[in-house]
Amino acid sequence: MSSSSLRLGVIGTGHVARRAHLPAWTTLPDAELVALCDTDPEALDAAQRCIPQRSLPAFDNARDLLAADMDAVSVCTPNMAHFPIVLAALEAGKHVLCEKPLCVTADEVKALGAAADKRGLILMVRHPLRFGTSAREAIESMRAGAAGEVRHVRVRALRRDRIPTLPGLIDRTLAGGGVALDLGVHALDMALWLMDFPRVTAVTGTVQTRYGRDPDFVGRWGGWDRARFTVEDTASGHVRFDNGVTLSIECAWAGDFDPAEEGLSCTVSGDRGTVHWAAGESPEPSQPDFAAFLAAIRTGGPSPVSWREALPSIAILEGLYRSAQNGREVALY
Repeated sequence: MSSSSLRLGVIGTGHVARRAHLPAWTTLPDAELVALCDTDPEALDAAQRCIPQRSLPAFDNARDLLAADMDAVSVCTPNMAHFPIVLAALEAGKHVLCEKPLCVTADEVKALGAAADKRGLILMVRHPLRFGTSAREAIESMRAGAAGEVRHVRVRALRRDRIPTLPGLIDRTLAGGGVALDLGVHALDMALWLMDFPRVTAVTGTVQTRYGRDPDFVGRWGGWDRARFTVEDTASGHVRFDNGVTLSIECAWAGDFDPAEEGLSCTVSGDRGTVHWAAGESPEPSQPDFAAFLAAIRTGGPSPVSWREALPSIAILEGLYRSAQNGREVALY
């Protein structure tokens, strides 16, 4: 390992860490994975088996890991743990790559942003779909004026029969929300990025649990604890921006819609035409987002996906949940 490699730790060694973060940090030539952390010993053991030829120091407490010698951390915990762990990492002087969503409230996003900016640290939210070929083609089309003046955007994050089985996604005390925070945030981030982040003014939303507690519904990914299913599996919303643009969003982990509609997508419609982006099935993880994080640390930034860019999507989803609870439109900003 090169002496110039950046030293990294991973906090949270569940599915997303083992599927994406550990493969990246163990194969990128300018990264050195030096420590792991998880409260679950079995998750730590599974993570150690993903690392070739050596065993890493392992901790069951994030603050103990953050006291070790390293430059940056990946945060891969359930959503509700993101805010305290990312804040502690920034206060410890570490750069942070955090799995989406960065937080579950706009105020938390702002607090983390202030902490990162105060210390001159890179805080990046992991939105890997921005780094795909279809995303690059879509943003180039938008910048070339293919849509013209944007009028309306349609966002979809739809699955027909794939209820997550992990407690960290279906238990509100861990996840903070359901399909809107899990899938919707991906496609919503893409839409906002393509629009260059106009200012949000109002959100209307609905959420429902149609399948997650249905004893007769069978998901493609196997069984889950229905007693712990306390989040929505279906959500929809309408967003207004200060420039007159509107956005509609549909999210589902399960539903009786046309199979051709399944996947993540957004369509930007303007006075000249439309720009369409689609990921289809969630793609296999790749390394460009991780490499971009390392490059930002080395160059002093900017963050490839900054907290300021994450703020509008979290504000919209927070507003969607509040609207669903209160039964009326929620004004933002």
